[in-house]
Amino acid sequence: MRLTNLRMRILQQRARVMSNELRNAVRFGVSWTIAEIVVNVIIVWEE
Repeated sequence: MRLTNLRMRILQQRARVMSNELRNAVRFGVSWTIAEIVVNVIIVWEE
């Protein structure tokens, strides 16, 4: 009983870390995409 509780806790912690990393990756990807769009708009504007 105790071992399964410990295992569950470890799995929950690991899942939390994974979701945090995923969230950071998504945030980075979104900001990168926005930056590319802005750069493209500026380049088009300049021509």
